[in-house]
Amino acid sequence: MRSPENTQHVEGGYVRPSFMIGLPSLGTVSMKFCMAFNRLQIPVNSATTALYVERMEVGVARNFIAQEYMKADPRPKYLFFLGDDMLPSWDALIRLWDEMEKGTWDVLSALYYLKLEPPSPLIRRINVPGALVPGVHFKVGEVVDCDSTGMDFCLIKPEVFENITYPYFKTGYDYTPIDQNGNGNVLQYTEDSYFLRKVREAKMRIGVHTGVRVSHYDNKTGMIF
Repeated sequence: MRSPENTQHVEGGYVRPSFMIGLPSLGTVSMKFCMAFNRLQIPVNSATTALYVERMEVGVARNFIAQEYMKADPRPKYLFFLGDDMLPSWDALIRLWDEMEKGTWDVLSALYYLKLEPPSPLIRRINVPGALVPGVHFKVGEVVDCDSTGMDFCLIKPEVFENITYPYFKTGYDYTPIDQNGNGNVLQYTEDSYFLRKVREAKMRIGVHTGVRVSHYDNKTGMIF
């Protein structure tokens, strides 16, 4: 068939969204998580791969996932860490990705709370005692610059791993604020503080999207924080 004389070809620079979902698990997954995961939507026309790692210590598991992500060819644009005790809303990833696409952040987490009584937001700055408090240190809905947060619902750019040394994650003891007013600290065994300290030292930006609130489920008690 002969093309019309006024045929034009217009080409844009759109690149489809792409993610590697990294899910470290000890092997016990709740029905609530399965239901939330099944509802979780990804951006339209996205390409996704997934790596589920079972029964590895969490720091070891995150290192393994990060290495596999960096070896992937083609490499997805973002590594998406998802914890098996997270209960996200259906649009949580879309909203987090939308903010990440603005190019401001290197690591961007949703807001979730520690499994404490009272629950404490997992978002900290070095120069602020305790956790950052909604209504005091930030307005809910803001994207907040921070020094430390959690890794269980976050997006990470590959440049982060290119600019820090291996091991990226290492589990150890770190002090975490007990309550929302920053009173006291509890010694937590965690792997995320080590990673984020290296990210911060590399002059890369860590943020929490406080408008994307993800529920934190306790498999042992059934409580949601």
